[in-house]
Amino acid sequence: MGIAWDRHEAEAKKLYIIENKSAKDTVDFLNSKYGINITLRQLKYKFANLKKVKATEWRVIHHEIAELKSQGKFCDVFINGRRLDPKRVERERRRYLEKPSDDELLNIDLGFETVGQHRIEIRRSSTAIENPTLPSDSTPTQSSRRSPTRPRRDDDNNSQSDQGFDHESPFSDIATSTGPLPARPHLHQTPNLSSTSSTPSSSAQSTSPVERSTLQLLKKPVLFVPINQDPTDQLADDILPTYDRIIDIGTYNSFLPRAIEQDIKAKHRGSKVKPHWFFDHTKDENTITKYMQEFEALQDIEKVAKACQTEGGSEAAWNVDVHAPLLKLGFAPFPSLTCDILTHARISKPFIPEMQANSSYNFAASKMINWSIRVRPSPDTSEQIRKVLSGLPDNECSINQTTYGPVRFDPIAVSIETKIAIGAIEEARMRLGLCVAAWHKRVSALSHSARNGYIITLPLILVIEHEWHLLLAFDRGDKIVTMSLFGYDFPVG
Repeated sequence: MGIAWDRHEAEAKKLYIIENKSAKDTVDFLNSKYGINITLRQLKYKFANLKKVKATEWRVIHHEIAELKSQGKFCDVFINGRRLDPKRVERERRRYLEKPSDDELLNIDLGFETVGQHRIEIRRSSTAIENPTLPSDSTPTQSSRRSPTRPRRDDDNNSQSDQGFDHESPFSDIATSTGPLPARPHLHQTPNLSSTSSTPSSSAQSTSPVERSTLQLLKKPVLFVPINQDPTDQLADDILPTYDRIIDIGTYNSFLPRAIEQDIKAKHRGSKVKPHWFFDHTKDENTITKYMQEFEALQDIEKVAKACQTEGGSEAAWNVDVHAPLLKLGFAPFPSLTCDILTHARISKPFIPEMQANSSYNFAASKMINWSIRVRPSPDTSEQIRKVLSGLPDNECSINQTTYGPVRFDPIAVSIETKIAIGAIEEARMRLGLCVAAWHKRVSALSHSARNGYIITLPLILVIEHEWHLLLAFDRGDKIVTMSLFGYDFPVG
């Protein structure tokens, strides 16, 4: 007989998973209280995977704990809010010493210094248990992979590891190993990098919130400004024709193929669908089939996006199940463009933006954005790029602001930051702003003879769940001005 889990699931989970009662005690309690007949098999089938930690998860846990211990930090591991016995954690770590794979790092639901937000959570502990030293896999390498919202370390292997991020500040505490554990996906404040002391200071421990104006403290500030009704005077000349075409699409002019017009009308109230939405095209079978296949693929992605939104999917789930297939579909017709997930990349140390001399903060949180779209140059151009970079130090040997392998020699054309809640929009702006500032520093170092002394406009995309917002970052000489083309209340997709 089936069980109405919607009525009893929360209480069963609380008893069996969070309070760690035995399966028999949980079943006996529920059956007695509600007069139902849950069997041990039914309970274990429903919740067994939530109670035990899988081998793939232990590999990631070992990887993270080893890294934190190399920084002098000790921690506890929680699963579904329940603290695991530290001795058990050490036993399991000995069994799973190998490095986790890319997929394991990407897909694990793990948080740092969080409570009740992730299936597995690692929180700071004041003391260490007595145990032998386990092998550490925290040495940073070019091939090290990080999960989408986990902190990234600096490229300089001789520098201290990035110790993550705390609430509402885009800085990492590199002056002391006594700071809090990394908090995903929040940010953390750091003292001025000019200080070389390793002694904890009040600035190192500061948790005061950092406003968007923090980006104005950069030596070359990044400003987020509203766009005018007629932005001709605001926009750079190199982007005006593109802007006009974007406005056509953003205001629903000729952005859908005529081949799917009837399908669109069948899915929406008739008065909502307008004739000017559709553009004409050839009516041969191949063209119509191509457009219909794209439409079907988009509908499949839409279903997954709605499920992620309804079920509270993690940022990793959105990146893997929604954004990745959408980007792949969108750029399939353009072989010279490639999408890369950069959650495990980091800004190379020489390109971390500098702060103004009178500022008490410095951007040591050398995190990259989530995705990039890079251009694959022609063979001749690619060869020229490699020649220009060949004589540079390893941490500068990149056409971009990161030395991460896939984007080392192909220029990034568009930067994309993804978030799962509207409340994270300020953090996303911070991440994009820092990334743009680092990119400007990289480009300036490569070429001192840019046209009119200015750097080309850089498109940015900020994604909040399934809403896509287009921004443009303009070089204004002494500052970088960033604006959303449609405002944050008007997504482009």
